Amino acid sequence: MSRIRKPMTWLLISLVSALMPSGWAAENPAAETAMVASNPEPNPPASTNPPDAEPPATPEDPAADETTAPAETQWPTPPRSLEIPDEAPEPPATPLENFYRAYIRGRLAAGARVSTFKLDDNERPDRENSFLGSITLLDPIDDKEIHPVITYEVCRWLALGVSWDQVGAATVTHRIAGGLPGDMHSDGDIYLKGPVFDAYLRIPLTDWLVPYAGIGIARYEASFDPEGWWHWGFDDQYDARYDQWVARGSNPADLPSSKRRNMYVNSSDETAYTAGLEIRPAEHIVVDFFYRQMDISVDVLYQLTYREGTRLGVEERAEFPFKHYAYGASLKVMF
Repeated sequence: MSRIRKPMTWLLISLVSALMPSGWAAENPAAETAMVASNPEPNPPASTNPPDAEPPATPEDPAADETTAPAETQWPTPPRSLEIPDEAPEPPATPLENFYRAYIRGRLAAGARVSTFKLDDNERPDRENSFLGSITLLDPIDDKEIHPVITYEVCRWLALGVSWDQVGAATVTHRIAGGLPGDMHSDGDIYLKGPVFDAYLRIPLTDWLVPYAGIGIARYEASFDPEGWWHWGFDDQYDARYDQWVARGSNPADLPSSKRRNMYVNSSDETAYTAGLEIRPAEHIVVDFFYRQMDISVDVLYQLTYREGTRLGVEERAEFPFKHYAYGASLKVMF
């Protein structure tokens, strides 16, 4: 009877412990003791190894560590959509950026130019061989002003350019009859101003040293700025009546004479020849030294009128030579 009770008791205790919450056995030592007593540890199985066999490897044995150690935990690779890139990708270029990179960068340069010029034929020996009337000298007006310049490299060997240019001369009487010295008075100043369009053949020796030669066309506009005393009919610049008239307010109705002098000038497009050397000391800096030659002339019409221009007194035509060469330097920024 006792043999049947023990298995039944053990089975009942096991069933109750399975249904009870965890930790119940630890809080009830008597129940735990009863479970151990009712289920004694079975005898270990007899060894199947022969007497002379080596004992099994112990945990201290390195071989046992290699075979029994748990494998290193391998974390799953995150999907590509969750990976954080080292650098954010650049946004796609806009149409304007693509245009700049293709047609502007490294091609377009703009800056300022300063130059000086010399007239080739600007003097006459006497009044009998004057340019017009008493004018025997075209005295260059070289202000060395700074003017804009723009260049564009179509390719490595060809470039286009446009620059503003100006030449001028005072109409001076420096010789009179017989070649005697004149009083050096001036009737006024003639100016030629306008753009010059050029095409250059470039010869790149290196990336930073480029000689070039070019041909272009000058679209000058001629103008004449008369001296006040000459235009309003006074005898000369020393005429005291002119200073008195200016002091009274320069009223044309108050003039002592009805005489008027005028000079009308005109010029045509002319060819310009250019040579130079381009130096690039930095990526976006261009230094340019140039030489330019141009054969141009100015057509002049002189008129002496009376009574506010209603009656023509004298009319003369002439051609003033403005053949000249110019040289200078420019500093440009490469975009």
